[in-house]
Amino acid sequence: MLTPQTLQKLPDDLIDLVSEVQTDIIKSIAKKLVKADYLTPSAEWQLYKASQLKMSTKEITAMLAEFTGKSKRQISKLYTDACKEAINNDAKIYRTYGKDCSAALRSVALSNTLKAGVKNANGMTKICVSPW
Repeated sequence: MLTPQTLQKLPDDLIDLVSEVQTDIIKSIAKKLVKADYLTPSAEWQLYKASQLKMSTKEITAMLAEFTGKSKRQISKLYTDACKEAINNDAKIYRTYGKDCSAALRSVALSNTLKAGVKNANGMTKICVSPW
């Protein structure tokens, strides 16, 4: 991953290339959001890759809002919906093996933990987005 210090040492052409890659990734995600109106698995993977390029959730959300015509609030809701879907899918796996985790998943403690995790990550997307 490229740190801000590393980026400062790179030639302008390379910085422009990284910026272009970031924009291309966000445009690709935007196309998927417009078409499907939800965060597809491939869009989730692309969000993860964007976060590896040190893009913050705020930057990604703003660009997605611009490219999709959706509001920042709508884009943020898509992130939240994707997290909820991932949690529900995990719960199905637990139930398959005879474990009931429904009370834990509805708990205030889990909600607070997720919120704290996002806050402590300084807005980086990879908190709620899986790499696959």
